[in-house]
Amino acid sequence: MKGTLFECQDKLKVVGVCKLNQDYWEQYVLGEYLVYRMFNALSPLSFRARLAHITYVDESGEDDTFTRYAFLLEDDSDMAKRNGALKWDWQGGQLNPVLQDRNHAILVEFFQYMVGNTDWSGVEMHNMELIRDPNGRPFTVPFDFDFTGIIDTRYAVPDQSLSIRTVRQRVFRGFCPDQMNRQPGEYQAVIDLLQEKKEEIYDLWRNQEGLDPDRLKDTLEYLDDFYEILDRPDRVQRDILDQCVRIGR
Repeated sequence: MKGTLFECQDKLKVVGVCKLNQDYWEQYVLGEYLVYRMFNALSPLSFRARLAHITYVDESGEDDTFTRYAFLLEDDSDMAKRNGALKWDWQGGQLNPVLQDRNHAILVEFFQYMVGNTDWSGVEMHNMELIRDPNGRPFTVPFDFDFTGIIDTRYAVPDQSLSIRTVRQRVFRGFCPDQMNRQPGEYQAVIDLLQEKKEEIYDLWRNQEGLDPDRLKDTLEYLDDFYEILDRPDRVQRDILDQCVRIGR
């Protein structure tokens, strides 16, 4: 690997297509790549992703060579190091959410709602990487977005415990402010950030080469629905904060 783009890399995750015979599998890959890029725009405490064309060669010669979109995902230890933190090898059990950095935790909760993700837990570290800063303060970093409503894969179904029929329906899975000792200003700071980054997030999708026009249209409309909520404090309260998860239930 010396002298190549992969120099000094120990291991990298590669996210690619599952099947070859339908174009929508590549659209899923592009969509998930862009979700990572969206969170990159909001926080450095996120996994960097790099789009690639990967050529697959069957050494037996039985199948044709083919090239498809894929993306490479930053190593978790490198992500932690880049943020002056350490990877926390979680050994199971539950993390007390009160211990987490409040501003980042709120951002993660709103982002997961934004992209329509219910397939995560910041307590049991489901689809979350846990890191800690030099003071031992924990931060959760989300990954694995193929069950999000914004991508809407054909195989994605919501958990049976949720009162929704499709992953396109958003459900807020953040914890209640009073139990987390969170203040209104902390939520407003996250809302302001999301508003500030709105056009940058939209442009990620608008400028992505290879994205199907119909998928782009559906995605922008899905984001429009989120920002319509964000534009109205009464709907933020009703549709997001009032739907919070209470600890102990």
